[in-house]
Amino acid sequence: MGCGPGTDLQYILKHRQVSGFGMDLSISHLKSAAAAASSLENCFFLLASALELPFASGVFDMVISSEVIEHLPDARLFVKEVNRVLKKNGVLILTTPNRYSYFTLISKVIPVRVRKKVGKFIRGIPQHMDIDKDTADFNVIRHIHEFSPFELRTLLAKEGFAAKKIKGGLLAIPWVSLFCRVPFLRNFWALLDRVVDELPFSVCLKANFMISARKT
Repeated sequence: MGCGPGTDLQYILKHRQVSGFGMDLSISHLKSAAAAASSLENCFFLLASALELPFASGVFDMVISSEVIEHLPDARLFVKEVNRVLKKNGVLILTTPNRYSYFTLISKVIPVRVRKKVGKFIRGIPQHMDIDKDTADFNVIRHIHEFSPFELRTLLAKEGFAAKKIKGGLLAIPWVSLFCRVPFLRNFWALLDRVVDELPFSVCLKANFMISARKT
């Protein structure tokens, strides 16, 4: 769900004897995904909303949703729909930005005008980040609501899922373009990220996190 160019789905289907469906609201992404997966007979792509899945109930073994739920106006409806299309004991793997990552908390104390200008300068990010160009016609807001690991686990539990694993992603890089150009900084940050992984609360510091949950 929210497959983009379909890279993850294609990787899975090349290594597993299964069939898979990729969904997105971006026609350009779907066209790219279909072209890249043209040699795979078990790979299908369709234009559809995550809030109204065009599938019968109880048909999927697994749903993967990467960086999607934070864009949706009704996260609970999204989880309900995933629950509906999954088989009993089906698995949901979901990644999303961490609402309380260190980078997010710091950014909240910086005025919006300053944050946009600094962000554009040091990270090369356009100032008009509210709407994704590929999905502008669908009014897809960049981030409507971000979750903490606890909040998302609670939401999943209320809608019939038992969280099996919660794992942090990477530490947000404060100056992406600089760190990419300087190997020392890149290596230092990778080391720091591994050190933070050993902390009991590491998931709370990471830029995003992954939840693996099973339909109960």
